[in-house]
Amino acid sequence: MSLSFSRLIRYRAEENWSEAIINRINQIALDINDSPTIMDEIDDLETHSLNCVRGSATQALSALLWADYGRYELLKQSIADLVCDNDPAVGIAILEAVIATYNIDKEQSRKSLVTIVTRKVRLALFSTVLVFYCRRISD
Repeated sequence: MSLSFSRLIRYRAEENWSEAIINRINQIALDINDSPTIMDEIDDLETHSLNCVRGSATQALSALLWADYGRYELLKQSIADLVCDNDPAVGIAILEAVIATYNIDKEQSRKSLVTIVTRKVRLALFSTVLVFYCRRISD
């Protein structure tokens, strides 16, 4: 049920979701007990990120932020917590929120990206990170 709920929010992020709904997505992203991801290939990791509950909820958070930067205060703490999460699938999923955060708080976005790739070096090879680095970090 949580996976379907997360996907619904992700694909309808532009809707005027209540604070209670946004808090529920935060809770799912942070608290659902998915098994940690052990993947060797970055493509497998990306696929797992799309299909695990926490990865899907994290992607919903990112979509909510992209759809309305005014939601940043509701999502800020969850984003910070997810940046430090040990599951690499969550690490991939949170990258979109980190990139969206760049449009709100450049310094925090840079720090978050460094934290992610320092903790999970192989995520530095993920295409989203490379494009972000090439286009934004040099600003």
